[in-house]
Amino acid sequence: IAIGTDTHTAMTQQAAQLQALRDRLMTATAATGLEIWEFDLRISRFVWVENRIAALGMQDTPLEKYLEELQRYVNAEDWARARDDFHRASQAGRPMFAYDCRFLREGKTIHLRHYVNILRNAAGNAERMLGATADITEEVETRERLRLQAADERVMRDRLSVATAAARIEIWEFDVRNANFYPAEGGALTPYHMDVTDSVNVEPDGRPIDVGHGRMLGELMTFVV
Repeated sequence: IAIGTDTHTAMTQQAAQLQALRDRLMTATAATGLEIWEFDLRISRFVWVENRIAALGMQDTPLEKYLEELQRYVNAEDWARARDDFHRASQAGRPMFAYDCRFLREGKTIHLRHYVNILRNAAGNAERMLGATADITEEVETRERLRLQAADERVMRDRLSVATAAARIEIWEFDVRNANFYPAEGGALTPYHMDVTDSVNVEPDGRPIDVGHGRMLGELMTFVV
């Protein structure tokens, strides 16, 4: 009886410790927004998925249907590349690999990044995968907006260069804070300093300009007589 009681106590303590670890894990994943999961390679199905990615809309999908649902919405090329990445990592004996996938859900593209740990048996064969998945949609969309803005800026600069060259206009910028000219487009000026007591430092009616802050933009035109 004493042995049985001791065993029961040990099991109870172990269960309590496991629950405490689970609670800590759930708190950490909820705080980071990560989805965590385990996939059994031997039966080709998810064993558990916690803190599911909200954008996928699969909170109520049964575990036995989870893989099937993912395959319905994932980009086919991304899925094939992910499978290839896994096989290469598995054959090379690497413990981890990562991959990105796009999912199309209700007309919106969702970008996910997966970090995967490969668990092996004593013979070194891959048996399970433990993974964490992050929704990086906002990051990808922000990067794309910045790329498009940079492209638009290059186009605008090219157009401005053509226009100023055709009109024989030099566009310039004057930094009132340090009294320096900086040419923006059109060429000839190099940055040079102008004493703040020069005429540029006064209004047309003779009042002084506040040179503590700000800039002035303008243009110079070359006339051919």
